[in-house]
Amino acid sequence: MLAYGAFRVDAGAMSLAELLVVLMMGIEVFRPQRDLRALLHQGLVGMAAADGVLNLLAGRPIVEYAVADQPGGRNEELAPTVEFEGVRFTYPGARRTAHRGLDFRIDAGERVGFVGASGAGKTSIVRLLLRLYDPDAGTVRIGGHDLRDLAAHDVHGRIAVVNQDTVLFHGTVEDNLRFGSPDATPEELAEAARSANAHEFIERLPDGYGTVVGERGVRLSGGQRQRIAIARAILRDAPILVLDEALSAVDAENEAVIQEALERLMVGRTTLIFAHRLSSVIGADRILVLDDGRMVESGRHSDLMRQGGVYFRLMRGQAEESRAPGDIELGAPAGRPPGEDLAPLFSSGAPDGEITQATGLGWYGAFRELFAHVRPWRGRLSLAFGFGMVRVACLIGVAVLSALVVAALKRGEDFTPWLYALFAAAPAAGILHWLESWVAHDMAFRMLAQMRIDLYRKIDALAPAWLLRRRSGDLVAMATHDVELVEYFFAHTIAPGLVAVLVPASVLGVLLWFGWPLAAALAPILVVVVLSPFLARHRVDALGSRAREALADLNAHAVDTIQGLGEIVAFE
Repeated sequence: MLAYGAFRVDAGAMSLAELLVVLMMGIEVFRPQRDLRALLHQGLVGMAAADGVLNLLAGRPIVEYAVADQPGGRNEELAPTVEFEGVRFTYPGARRTAHRGLDFRIDAGERVGFVGASGAGKTSIVRLLLRLYDPDAGTVRIGGHDLRDLAAHDVHGRIAVVNQDTVLFHGTVEDNLRFGSPDATPEELAEAARSANAHEFIERLPDGYGTVVGERGVRLSGGQRQRIAIARAILRDAPILVLDEALSAVDAENEAVIQEALERLMVGRTTLIFAHRLSSVIGADRILVLDDGRMVESGRHSDLMRQGGVYFRLMRGQAEESRAPGDIELGAPAGRPPGEDLAPLFSSGAPDGEITQATGLGWYGAFRELFAHVRPWRGRLSLAFGFGMVRVACLIGVAVLSALVVAALKRGEDFTPWLYALFAAAPAAGILHWLESWVAHDMAFRMLAQMRIDLYRKIDALAPAWLLRRRSGDLVAMATHDVELVEYFFAHTIAPGLVAVLVPASVLGVLLWFGWPLAAALAPILVVVVLSPFLARHRVDALGSRAREALADLNAHAVDTIQGLGEIVAFE
């Protein structure tokens, strides 16, 4: 645009003043395009994030309930019986069939154990009973009704499950118990905990029922987590109980305590026990033996052992090694002596969920630590710094060469040499800007990967102690957002920051050499620019103080107004 305008001025087709106006307006014309570049980048990032969110929102369950939920459900119509008739099932996308013509019936109040080798199909029975999947063929019934003819409440409201991997949330013991019955009173919570042999160890926790158990109950032993799950199932008071490997994750001492709690829980309920351990199924009314997705044996423990079949082979080793566990103090965590104080497990210097703060780390210490991390990549950093300096020099050169073109036009001199130099400097500034950005980001992302590796290595050495007081989300935030801020510092702050200091200093030096009045005029402006962030901070603090005062006044006026309106309404 400058070259075209210069030739028009030289030919007398336009004035120099008009060219200057066109140049100044050209800057404003291209400003929206520069803003559009940033907006396009943000838009693409937002679209990528929205794609994942929208896919999650558009997700549909594998099983759709055709019958709508109704308050109260079908309490009178459904007896606590379970029946599988000719069930054939294969998981979506799997090649191996989980069940092949599975048939059995469990009457109300009956206690039935399911045993089989890993992969025999025990867990698949639980998932079909909860209707997480529908069978490919055959029928699953509760109370004589096909699950496909029932509403979700009629199915899930009648089944309580105690899993091998107990799910506890980052909340208090009371919060986790209330998942079984949200409206339970404190007395009902305590009674359920007593029935689950959990009340004593809960009372010994630092805050009792108000103690935060950590993500997935990490502050509790396996036996304690399992007893809380049993108490939750007691509160749920469902007529059908499913115990899915409920004793597989506890030691021998806790097994006796939990088995006692399970005995109380199973009274009066139709119970399905899925287990590998002999102690879990030996007292069942009937034991069903699974092999390769089929029912191959059925009977009581003693009868199956005499048959010498699949059940005998599975249980022979356990029967020889079984022994009665000794008396232990209820509530002692796995691997800890009875009566040992549990408070040290919860004593941490940091408040709950808080990430350790960099106490006493000032500006100097922070920069020293950051530059220590960049030392292995100092070659790339120097290269990015060099590209940045030359890029800024080219940008300044574009402005200077443009001014020289205008000056030559004004004096009537030949301006084409300055145009040739301008055509070299302008694309060079763009290329150097790309090179600076590429080298800086290459350095920063290499360092980011190494920092994440170091972070996980250190946390791995500290775990699980480090995770006792922190949520897993804090770890994810540190490994992503916090570390990426450090990457942003190195990619967008170090080299531009050095350039931002050296370039004005160089300009001042040149001006001092060629014309000190210009340097003296520019120096106060540079001082204001340097101090502006600190002045802005004080202004923000002052604005915040005034805003708080204004909000307080607004709140007071709002209260007065509402009271006045209330009086008017009451009067009318």
